[in-house]
Order: sequence, then structure tokens, then C-alpha cells
Amino acid sequence: MKLETAGLHWRLDGNQVFLNHGSFGAVPLEVEQERRRWLDQLELDPVGFLVEQLPEALGQARSALAQFLGAAPAEAQGLAFVPSTTYGLNELISQWQLPEGSRVLLGMDAYNATANIVDFWAEQRGWQVLRAQWPLPLSCCSELLEAYRSELRKGVALWVIDHITSPTAMGQPLEQLIPMARAHGAAVIVDGAHGPGSLPINLTSLAGLGLDAYVGNLHKWLCCPKGSAFLWVREALRQ
Repeated sequence: MKLETAGLHWRLDGNQVFLNHGSFGAVPLEVEQERRRWLDQLELDPVGFLVEQLPEALGQARSALAQFLGAAPAEAQGLAFVPSTTYGLNELISQWQLPEGSRVLLGMDAYNATANIVDFWAEQRGWQVLRAQWPLPLSCCSELLEAYRSELRKGVALWVIDHITSPTAMGQPLEQLIPMARAHGAAVIVDGAHGPGSLPINLTSLAGLGLDAYVGNLHKWLCCPKGSAFLWVREALRQ
């Protein structure tokens, strides 16, 4: 099957229908060609490229990403590129300073790799991991909110929220969840593995609500080359 989207052609096996952009998105030929152009520049002059060209190019790419994510200049300073959401989350949580006995909250359908990261560092640091539970199927958003609220009342220090849950594809209402977290004294990291390209993201607005960090993939629904992801943190955490 020949696939065309937005006028771009894809190099996909014609004997299969590729739907799994949620793992590793297919890259349009135009993006493949641009990636090869950059790799050719690197090999023509490795030192000159890495020392002179790359920092400026990364700055331009970061500015474009900031615009796409609705990040005002102050928020754009908190953006960095990482190879994947899982990598970025591990970087964040491995350095998160919480006293022994602190509680960390996840949803019952948190992505397995994310839960593994939280469980690992919780074991290393003596944290307690809580998993919010809600009825399935959900009949209304209030059931989800109450499930989280009941756990937050237990004194949660850090909450890792999926923007879109991986196993159940549920978009979670960050505009309601982040203020709820702050009202209960919890810091918030958003696991945005499936957010970019699926839902509108405005980091300036989310930062205003009290978001601490957002990590998202660009190689899924935005169809960027594999290994494209970003990490955003608020100013107090940037060092």
C-alpha cells in the first residue's frame, strides 16, 4: 500500500499497513533526506561540524521546538534535547531530591518503563510508590479526578502524570491535574511520550499552572527521526 500524508511519501513495506507510530513513528522521505544531509556534513568535517556548526544548529532547532510547544523565552531556556522520554525521565527522577519515606504517585496504567524507573529509584532512596486506581470503563472524568485526589491526600511529594496513557490511550486533563497536585503540595512531572503531535501543548500555560517538568517524544506522532525527544524543566530545577 502506498501511503501519502500531507503530500509526503513514506518508505514503508507495501505488504503491511503500518499503524504503530506509538512505538517508533515512520519518517517521511523528506525528513530522511534532510537527516542524511546533516550526517554528510558531519562526515565531511567532523571537528568543524561538531565544534562550530552543531551548537548553532541545535540552538535553531530548540527555538523552533519552543515555538511549537508554546514556550515563551523564559520557558524556552528550560528546553533540552534527549534521546527518548524514558531517558529524560530517568535523568530527572535519578536526580530528584526527596527525603526517605516520601511518596511518589503513578496512575494504574502508567507506562511500564516509567513505572520501572520510579520503582528502581524508590527502592534506592527509600520512597513509597502509590498507584491510583479507578473503575474501568470510566463513566466520567470526575472518577479519574477523585481516584488521584484520594491518593494525593496521603501526602504525595512527586506525581508522574502520563499526558496520554500508553496502554489505554487516555488523554489526561493536565489543566485540572496540575493545580490539584500543587494544592496538595506535590511536584509534577508529565510523561509526554505520546503528547507532541497528538494534543496541543503550551508550556507557558502549563508552567503557569505549576508544572515542574515535561518530557516528550518527537519520534512518534511528529514523525521525526528515532532518538528525537525533549526535556523541559522549570527554572528552579535547571541546574
